[in-house]
Amino acid sequence: MSPEDCVQIEFVDLDHYRIIPYLANKLQAKSYLEIGCADNQCFDKVTVANKVGVDPERGGTIRMTSDEFFSTNTKKFDLIFVDGLHKYEQVCIDIENSLRCLNLGGIIVMHDILPSNRFSAAPNKKDKKNKGVIAWNGDVWRAAFDMACRDDLVFRAVRCLHGVGIIQVRPIS
Repeated sequence: MSPEDCVQIEFVDLDHYRIIPYLANKLQAKSYLEIGCADNQCFDKVTVANKVGVDPERGGTIRMTSDEFFSTNTKKFDLIFVDGLHKYEQVCIDIENSLRCLNLGGIIVMHDILPSNRFSAAPNKKDKKNKGVIAWNGDVWRAAFDMACRDDLVFRAVRCLHGVGIIQVRPIS
């Protein structure tokens, strides 16, 4: 990996609620998958005809875990947003599964790659309690680093609220 392969883009005042719809528009995406929808804060802002949102508790269109969804999914997507369980192992699984159902030229966006401190970066949500930490990013940053080191992917880090990583499959030359 060379420094040119991992470019950091800075938008400190920007958040993923504006980045994802922008990317959908820029890609002219016809299909969108969101893993981890919660209250649909991002999901509702994406104006793509074919939208699928997966969350085991609330939000989106499908009530199940990402593992359950990917085990039966046959659809392909132009844009995928991974914002489910903020644990390294699960994020890696979600990205690998997303890569398998990504259309050619599609993009995967991962959220929470830039925790603000060591407590918000704790691998377990309970470890952040009583530390004055509002947001829990988990150890997603580890998965972002792994993606940046892969030769088969192009990775871009966007410095914004909680940080997002943009992943594309590197074209075969």
